Amino acid sequence: MVADAHSGFGRRGRTGSVRSRPRARMTRIWLRTVLAVELILLAALLAWRGAALETGSHEAPDAGEAGLRAAFDRALADEPDRAGWWSAELDAALDAGGTGQPDLALAASLLDAWPDIAGHDEETRADWRAANGTGGPEVPLSRGALDPDGLVFASEAQRERFAGAARLYGRVFAGAGSFFAGHETGSLDVAALPGLARTDGAPAVLQGDLRDMLIHGCALMRRPDGPAPGCGTLDVVQTAEGDMTVFLLSYYAYAAHRGAIPAPAGAAEGARVLKAARVTGRMRPGLAAWIETELDAQDADVLASLAPLFAEAEVAYAAPSRAGGQALDLAPRLLDVVPDGEMAALASDFGTIRRATSALIAIRVAEAVGSPEDVGRLAALARAGGGRLLALHHAAGPAMLEAPAVAPLPTLGPQTRRIGARIHILLAAACFAAALVLLLLPSGGRGKLA
Repeated sequence: MVADAHSGFGRRGRTGSVRSRPRARMTRIWLRTVLAVELILLAALLAWRGAALETGSHEAPDAGEAGLRAAFDRALADEPDRAGWWSAELDAALDAGGTGQPDLALAASLLDAWPDIAGHDEETRADWRAANGTGGPEVPLSRGALDPDGLVFASEAQRERFAGAARLYGRVFAGAGSFFAGHETGSLDVAALPGLARTDGAPAVLQGDLRDMLIHGCALMRRPDGPAPGCGTLDVVQTAEGDMTVFLLSYYAYAAHRGAIPAPAGAAEGARVLKAARVTGRMRPGLAAWIETELDAQDADVLASLAPLFAEAEVAYAAPSRAGGQALDLAPRLLDVVPDGEMAALASDFGTIRRATSALIAIRVAEAVGSPEDVGRLAALARAGGGRLLALHHAAGPAMLEAPAVAPLPTLGPQTRRIGARIHILLAAACFAAALVLLLLPSGGRGKLA
């Protein structure tokens, strides 16, 4: 009896243990799967956050939008009829004026910015249309009815003038914008475009990165007894006034575009925008002096070191796509290029402004920048407002960055953003790796559970 009792107890114990094994194994598998899924979701969140930090889009859109509206309110605080001001400025932009071309970029920006200028509420919109007979019953108030949306508040005459200007000059603006993407051929007189004329009426011709290097480098090396060796046969150099800022920005854009120096995304395009701002007189002298100090690692030696390039200036000018090898080789030594430095951040932020608006708008608003710190605030406004940035600049001028709501943006500096982004990406990779380990580990054998 006792033996049988003990034997029965042992059998029941072993049977209970055997039955519990699959249940315990399934529980572990379920828990590990849930934990792995949570780790994957966390990895995705960290990766998204890291990408947002890298691009600067981590800032809440509402904060940027609020800053934009505050800047408009500050600029038009003394304007009793803001909708009337908007209509008058739209008429002026659509007028060909002294350039022979309408200011299509400003007109489009004003149309986009109608709610910021005149008001966001439906009652204001309806009252304006009723008082001015704009839009008509066939044009709804909803967004997307017209492109740009502000055309719904424009008069029939204004809509027709805008459509005609877009047909005639739209390609001109598109071609001018593509020039800043990195072409090494062709030229562009930036000052001939509406809104970019120089105060002295002089042209502001850009020839491409390498050619601009040759023109300004040869002019800077001009000697009392004549041009520098190799530069004498270039007619374009004879009347050029050398500008060290333009030379260094051309060199930086050329080297960054060709991958000869470490540079963040958009830095080459941003440097070209800065160069255009300089030649059209829209760069403040303090910022130009800062760029020269920041970029020129060798001071005057940068020109002397590139003397072999200038000695073959005619050949290099004729075929820029096949020249410039020596300039690229020397770029890391001659240019002060720290990947996470302030110059890289400045150029990258202007690249962001260009992508959020356009190259021509970025050039025009550059005059609002008094220091490298201003560029971060300008980029924040560009990300929030897009093409509306030019309308804000038209209304406020350089004071567009002085609105209190704009001052704190962005909250993190470019270098801090990049460090934070890398930390987030590393944490995301660690979470994903841990999830894979949990999913791929065996569920456990009989010996481990015994």
